[in-house]
Parts: sequence; C-alpha cells; structure tokens
Amino acid sequence: MFEDARQYIGTPYLAYGTTPAGFDCSGFTLFIYSKFGIELPHMASSQLNMGTPIAEADAQPGDLVWMPGHVGFWAGPGMMLDSPTEGESIEIRPIWSSYYIVFRVGIN
Repeated sequence: MFEDARQYIGTPYLAYGTTPAGFDCSGFTLFIYSKFGIELPHMASSQLNMGTPIAEADAQPGDLVWMPGHVGFWAGPGMMLDSPTEGESIEIRPIWSSYYIVFRVGIN
C-alpha cells in the first residue's frame, strides 16, 4: 500500500480532491485505501474513528498518522507521506505536530 502511495509524490494539493489530478489530505488516504478495497470517509477525524491506535514501535508504512485536522501515511519514525496544504504537493516530510496518533485501518 505504501509503495502505491509513493507513486503520487509530487501530486499537488487540491481542496476536496480525491483523484490523481489533486488530493487533500483525507482524499489522498481515501484514494489509496480504496484501491485495496477499504472505504474511508473523506474526513481526517472520521478516518481515525475507523481505525485502531497503535504504538509507534508497531507502526508500518501504510498505517496512518492523524493530527487535528490532518491525516497522512506513516513513513517511518517521525516521518509521514501526505498532501499537506494549498500550494504544496505530496511528499515525505517530518511529522510537524507534537500531538499525533498513529493508527491502523484494515490492511497495510
């Protein structure tokens, strides 16, 4: 799953976007998970509610990282793959919030 998500690095942020033409944060995770038969809602907090929080030590690429108002893919300790905000594009970047939850939904 994570390798599939990586192919979208460089895709621009697009508010409410759920396609390779552009993604917002939850639209990106929704799109990737749907390719694996898992339907997620188009809202970061609702995606968190569908998952199970896990310890960072147990996290694998493909798990998700939630912070208030945002969601992306776990990309290793302290890192995430996400579609961040207007004017930026999907990339692997440091987790920028001190408060976040790593969680798992379905498969990886």
